[in-house]
Amino acid sequence: MSAFCRCGVVLTLGILVAVLGVEGINHAPKIIALDDEHRDVRAFHGIIKENEKIVDLSPELQASDYDSGRDGEICGYKIIRSHKGSLPFTIEVTDIDTGAAVIKVKDGQTLNFEKRRKYKFEIAAYDCGSPGLSSEPHVVHIVVEDVDEMPPVWDTEDLKIIKVTEGQIIDNIMQVKAHDGDQSPEYSSICDFQILTPNVPFTINKQGVLSNTEKLDYSKQNTYILEVKAEDCGHKLSAPLRINIQVEELCRPGWTGIPERVDYIPGSGVTPLFPQTSLNLCGQTCEKQNVKALLRLQTRHIGKGCDRDTYSIQSQRKLCGASDGVVDLLPSPQMSPWKVSLPSDDGDASDRIYAFDGKSNFEEIPNNKVEHTLTDKFTIATWMRHEDLKDDRSPHGKKETILCNSDAEAMDRHHYSLFVHKCRLVFLLRREYTPEEYNTFKPAEWRWNIPQICDGDWHHYAISVDTLQKVKLLVDGKVIVSQKNNPEIIDDWPLHKTTKVHSTKLVVGAAWQGKEKRMGQFFNGYLAGLSILRGKTESDSVIKCLNNCQEKLDFHAMDEMDTGMSIMFDSEMTEITIEGKDVNKVHNLMRKVGYMNSRLFPTPGFRNIKLETTVSCLGDTDIKLTAIDSMVVVQEARKPTITISGITSITDEELTFPHGKRIFKDINIVSRVKDDESEEEEEDNELETTEFVYDQLDACMIKVDPPLKQGVETLDWPKMLVADKGMYITTSDKGLTISGSDKIYNYEDVLRLVHYANIKPKNYNTKTFSLKCTEQDGRFQSNEFKVKVNIIHQSHEPNAAEHVKSNSIHHDVEKKLVPFKNKELNLERAEGGTHNAATAAAGGASAGMTVIIVVCVGFLAFMIILGVIRIRAAHKKTQIVKVEENTEMEWDNSALTITVNPLEEGEGSSNPYEAEELQLRGDDSDSDDDISSYHDELESSEDESEKIKDRELEWDDSTLSF
Repeated sequence: MSAFCRCGVVLTLGILVAVLGVEGINHAPKIIALDDEHRDVRAFHGIIKENEKIVDLSPELQASDYDSGRDGEICGYKIIRSHKGSLPFTIEVTDIDTGAAVIKVKDGQTLNFEKRRKYKFEIAAYDCGSPGLSSEPHVVHIVVEDVDEMPPVWDTEDLKIIKVTEGQIIDNIMQVKAHDGDQSPEYSSICDFQILTPNVPFTINKQGVLSNTEKLDYSKQNTYILEVKAEDCGHKLSAPLRINIQVEELCRPGWTGIPERVDYIPGSGVTPLFPQTSLNLCGQTCEKQNVKALLRLQTRHIGKGCDRDTYSIQSQRKLCGASDGVVDLLPSPQMSPWKVSLPSDDGDASDRIYAFDGKSNFEEIPNNKVEHTLTDKFTIATWMRHEDLKDDRSPHGKKETILCNSDAEAMDRHHYSLFVHKCRLVFLLRREYTPEEYNTFKPAEWRWNIPQICDGDWHHYAISVDTLQKVKLLVDGKVIVSQKNNPEIIDDWPLHKTTKVHSTKLVVGAAWQGKEKRMGQFFNGYLAGLSILRGKTESDSVIKCLNNCQEKLDFHAMDEMDTGMSIMFDSEMTEITIEGKDVNKVHNLMRKVGYMNSRLFPTPGFRNIKLETTVSCLGDTDIKLTAIDSMVVVQEARKPTITISGITSITDEELTFPHGKRIFKDINIVSRVKDDESEEEEEDNELETTEFVYDQLDACMIKVDPPLKQGVETLDWPKMLVADKGMYITTSDKGLTISGSDKIYNYEDVLRLVHYANIKPKNYNTKTFSLKCTEQDGRFQSNEFKVKVNIIHQSHEPNAAEHVKSNSIHHDVEKKLVPFKNKELNLERAEGGTHNAATAAAGGASAGMTVIIVVCVGFLAFMIILGVIRIRAAHKKTQIVKVEENTEMEWDNSALTITVNPLEEGEGSSNPYEAEELQLRGDDSDSDDDISSYHDELESSEDESEKIKDRELEWDDSTLSF
């Protein structure tokens, strides 16, 4: 064998021995720690949050073993060296082939960043060989990351009370501070602050500095409660911190203690407005200062500028004692003798207000209702509300006619006219033609330039003419003093004589152009109570009364005024000026000012009050204080209850109706105002209630159903009594209206004398009369009281029985009468409403004497029957005489009624109203006596009808002497 061969065999055997030797060796495992570039770094770095369980290692933990079988598997890792005691970690193999493993926090243990933030230890892998071999150690670095566990906590949790002066912008009101229990810079820092309270004028920055975004106003809000939260950088929020911002009032010169509103209860008299007020000048005094305080009560929005509309204008005229003969040109529809078609407010609480649009609205006054011509003396008055016509583009200004009397045809002459022109009130009065003054130049036009005409408020205007040389204007009850060229007076000739014009047209709200036959110069505004008084002028006191304001300011402390103080009032007591040098004395007097409303039922709502104050100093320097607004709120008054009662059914024979029948003979009207609390007591306990009687009415309406038939039926009233009381009557086929403010008992007197007459009662069976009364122009209304009249019809065919009965009256009298001696016949009222006659004992006389006495008495009875028609109606009461049974003297009273006029009362009536009642009822009528005597005692209409059927002899209840 060659040398080469021997070498090859030896090499082969060596390799084989080497291989066999390697397979028999147990190798130790090796931990693999390569970075991203596959370099061995021999260290692991891990990160774990303190609330997590598995460490995030880099690179991943792996190990390898070259052995095969179990010797090549990685069974686990062990921590072989730790720098600080026991560790909360364990290593868990997830793949024994690759040696992959994770480091975990041991069960039952947690990490705490605040206690330990880093861990460093060495680990080694070991295989599953027997014995198991370990790798070389590798270092592990683990960093624990903080978690935002705790919210921020305030340095102090006490309620913060901070005082801030009003009227300033403050950048640093205060600074709030908070801390966080977390230790990491990320979560231990406070990153923001928040104001949780919405809509407040404050802001807070990230440093906790609080500032206001606008000037604070103590009068609007003097306290703010803010809730603030702190937020750390992990967005955890703290508990809210409450901050109390108190706004300190900046001392401003002005009034304090003035309430925003003062409630007024009707009927309470005077209510103080500012009993606790004070005036503080904040030390802004000056040399020789003078304090002036002006208090105004503003009532322009109430009615016609003041709470004066308790009654209609017609009732106001009566209450103020106005002259008779005033003609209302704008009456309310229920009182108007002609139809008024103008648009109005349709209100019931006051007189009616009429609107004029300046284009088409007007009212023509009928010739047969109102006399168109004027006399030498007259007064024209009206309420007017008017504004300036800003869109008027006419070259000479538009004329707006309030009232005009002009030619009805052929010509355009204005006989007299009241109109507005360029915010001036103009009155034109052309004299009628007379031969004596044909060429006489006299005043014919008056032009007043006053601010009230176009200020848009209600004002009362009255023009009184007492000959052409005495013309005056009163505005709101005050005479306008004549000045130079105010009024401007224009002279003119009288109207020319003409045969073309035969009549005139009187128009409200426009002017009739007779030549063109159209209306023009339309008025734009509001009118109420337009009236004319002819033949005389109204007194200034009456006009002032019509304008009296029922609500006003009140001051009754004149005795408390010191030297140097002064107080002034306007005529309506709606303005009070207090002036003085001492501030304390000024506000002491202001505390005495009150509000009062004399109306029993005032208009509810608010009244504005304005207080203006000026401090004058030497050298013409003034300190004007801010004006203060307040209000008086008038509460709703308790309304009266008007109750009408009386007999509701009247039944009588048809023969009584041609002469008239009193419908409301026993009417009773009561008006009461009850206290609210007493009404509750009445409901609960039925106790006596607190109430007062209200004794005024202003109208009563009688309605007839079915309506009256003209020429057959009438409603009559006591004309003398109505005229004496100053009442007004309007009638129609549907009924009758009585109007005019007056006492309830006066209305009762009139109503009790209202008669219903029917000359053909046989054609009617029943009639219903409804009565309703009102107060304050319909604001308060009574119940509807109804009376039903039943007409009893009699057979009109004569029969033999009635004829015989009529002819035998004298025989019956002679048969029943017994002799009388000189004794009085006494009539006494029985308890049940009937009357008993005392019977006279028959004397023992002869039969002849008896016959003579019977004949005399019969003749006397016959004379009485003839005379009773004229004398019996003068008595208010008659009595029924009912003779007892089984008496010695017995009357056949089935068809005989005797009424004796008492001698004590004389022959005639001294009361003119009783005489008027006789005229209403008729000279030959005894209709009312059927119910006037004994019906007062009846309880119902049914009782009445029964007693009518059973009535017997009827006597006057006076004493009769024979």
